[in-house]
Amino acid sequence: VELLGFKEKPKERWQMTTEERLAQANKLKDEGTELFKKQLFAEATAKYEDAASYAVDEGITGDDVPEEERPLYISCWSNAAMCYIKLKEWADATRACNQVLEIQSEEASNIKALYRRGLARMHLGLYKEAKVDLMAAYKIDSSNKDVRKALAQLKEKVENSKQKEKAAFGGFLGKVDIYNDKK
Repeated sequence: VELLGFKEKPKERWQMTTEERLAQANKLKDEGTELFKKQLFAEATAKYEDAASYAVDEGITGDDVPEEERPLYISCWSNAAMCYIKLKEWADATRACNQVLEIQSEEASNIKALYRRGLARMHLGLYKEAKVDLMAAYKIDSSNKDVRKALAQLKEKVENSKQKEKAAFGGFLGKVDIYNDKK
C-alpha cells in the first residue's frame, strides 16, 4: 500500500500469522520448483530452504514441527536435497535429508529422504552409513529401481575400496619380520 509516497514495509516473518507464513512458504516453494524446471539448482535450493524456514515457526525442527505444517516442511527439504544431489554437493544433501529424517515418523517411512541421504553418504565415502540408509529404503520398497541401483553402486564402491586398501597395505605386513630382525 502506498500512502503519501511511503511504501508499507513487508512484514517480518515473526509478525506473520500462521496462514501468512504458510502462504509465503508455498509461494517460495513454487518459485523453487520453477527454477528446478529450468535446471537452476543452486537458485532453487535457496528458495526451497527459505520456504522450509517459513513453513514452521522459527527454531522448530524434528518432532516439534506441527502435524499440519509437516508436509510442506518435508517437501521443501526433500526438494532442496534433490537440488544438492544435482549439484553434487553431498554434505548439503545429507544435511537437507537430516531435516526430514529428524521427524520420527519420517525416519522409518520416507524412502526419498533415506535414498537421497544414502546416495550422498556413499559419495562422501561414508559406506557404512550409506548402507544403513539404503537398506532402510530397500525395506520400504524392495522393487524401487533407484534404491537397487544405489545398493549395487555401493557394493562396487566398497569392493574397490577394499582392493585399494589391499594394494596399499597388503604386502606391507608380509615384508616385515619383527621376530627375525637382524642386528
